[in-house]
Amino acid sequence: KNSVASPANSSNSRKRNRSSIKTDETEESYEVERIISHKVNKGRVSRYLVKWKGYPSETNTWEPITNLRDCLESVADYFHNLVYPNMDKNHYNSKAIALKKFLSEGTEFEMANFARVYFTEEGHTIPPVNEEELENLLTTLARIPPIGQDPKLINELRTSLILKELLHKRTEQLHELKKWEMDIQAVCNDSAQIKIMNSVDLEGPPLHFNYINSYVPGSDVVIPNYPPLGCECITCPKKNCCISQLGKSTYREGFLKVPRGTPIYECNSSCKCGLDCPNRVVQRGRTVPVAIFRTKNGRGWGLRTLSTIQKGQFVVEYVGEVITNKEAERRGQYYDRKGCTYLFDLDYNDKVNFPYTVDAAVYGNVSHFINHS
Repeated sequence: KNSVASPANSSNSRKRNRSSIKTDETEESYEVERIISHKVNKGRVSRYLVKWKGYPSETNTWEPITNLRDCLESVADYFHNLVYPNMDKNHYNSKAIALKKFLSEGTEFEMANFARVYFTEEGHTIPPVNEEELENLLTTLARIPPIGQDPKLINELRTSLILKELLHKRTEQLHELKKWEMDIQAVCNDSAQIKIMNSVDLEGPPLHFNYINSYVPGSDVVIPNYPPLGCECITCPKKNCCISQLGKSTYREGFLKVPRGTPIYECNSSCKCGLDCPNRVVQRGRTVPVAIFRTKNGRGWGLRTLSTIQKGQFVVEYVGEVITNKEAERRGQYYDRKGCTYLFDLDYNDKVNFPYTVDAAVYGNVSHFINHS
């Protein structure tokens, strides 16, 4: 083959290493005519005897495989003639396919390490891979037995193949996450943005989770549509409005001002005041942009705000499926075995005999992803 190589700078080499030695502003390189022989040391080929094109046999040199990267075809031809003289092309193709499969199978640990290096919150920085060059290199290496290959080159090839597979999986994942984000936005009634971010791993949208805007009743549960009481005032606060009847206002300029653990009563659909009433905050919906993101400490999906929030500012209402206490006990045993739970007891009026619980495991909004990460 008309291949170019960089001979080693050693005592038995009359050539200089092209990559490190320059003479009079020029860089020398030599064409390999053929590989003549090889030496084995500790079970691996340590040197190849190279016949240089245009030079007499006295100038033949022993070269390591690292100096022959640009002329692996010559090495492959040597082994074909020496070891596999009757091997047909189809057999080499099968070996190339098997080699590719073997080298492409990255472990979960390797994939996780590459993800940490190359994943960004909304994309990746995975370097492009020249697939044609990869395929040609695989085809050539399939003709060289393992003892004659360059371990460093094999590792580099393996890295390229794993990155190629990672790029494919990341592209598919980003498509799925974007679709999930758009599906949520299509259902969500809140005005503020929801983003999906995963810069940690290849996890896609959670299965069996349904986005909702308000509570859904479970079996044997009825959620009243119309509150029994409401105020008559058009503009709150008035003498007979909900705020006055409670004796104190829950909010001050939209921020919560009652102590922690105090129940919140807002004007409702039976009131005559509009949505701009100062006693309507939660029902106006979420106004804080948030991101559902993949945590880096192994706690799965989490939730964070995309803007600074202030003390007492409303972020999100915890909604889900409203179930009976008996059903909550049954589900709780299952969740305990899994090591996670989305149960929230509605126990303000009675800490012991509360009748209902909110379960946001299957039905919920962004609050489903709040955890202690």
